[in-house]
Amino acid sequence: MKEELEELKILINKILENIEQHIEIENIDLDEFDADYKHGNASAEDLETFYYSFRKTIVSRKNDLSFYEVDIPKLEELLSTGLSSLRSIVSESKLVDPEAYKNKPNPDIIQLIEQQILSTTTKIIGSKNGKECTGFLTDDGFLELTISGVKKKFGSLRRAVIAGWGRDVSNQWKFWMVGDKSLEYYKDQIRR
Repeated sequence: MKEELEELKILINKILENIEQHIEIENIDLDEFDADYKHGNASAEDLETFYYSFRKTIVSRKNDLSFYEVDIPKLEELLSTGLSSLRSIVSESKLVDPEAYKNKPNPDIIQLIEQQILSTTTKIIGSKNGKECTGFLTDDGFLELTISGVKKKFGSLRRAVIAGWGRDVSNQWKFWMVGDKSLEYYKDQIRR
């Protein structure tokens, strides 16, 4: 994700630079520009070519009403929608608590193994939108999944769902299955 964020930063900077250039060009007085050209050393053919090309750019930018009426509102809409989506994802996945970022052992998983309700060889399956992830509980309190060929350990079942599917679910214990029963069924059997 670091690469994508860097690309987004570069793209946003290019957009802001384009906006600044557009505003600078709009503020150029064409009469003043023409006068500078006529009174300058404009004898070289390259200077004349540059002048007409740049003048054409100025005129086109000054006449481009879509910049303020279409482009800027569209940029605002995209940024606003993106920010709203990001806030929604963070809110839904309850990752606003810094402690949720830490990958700690899950005491309920430890109890499931210690009380021999489930074992480390019991297959745990999550399935959503046609995508399935399979894993196993570990005796140190984690759900170990293979995601894109890489084994990862999660103390938080919520974090495991997010890593596998990019989105949270309402109840992680009901989401993960052992055969036709959810992990919640087995969690309810833990002796406290």
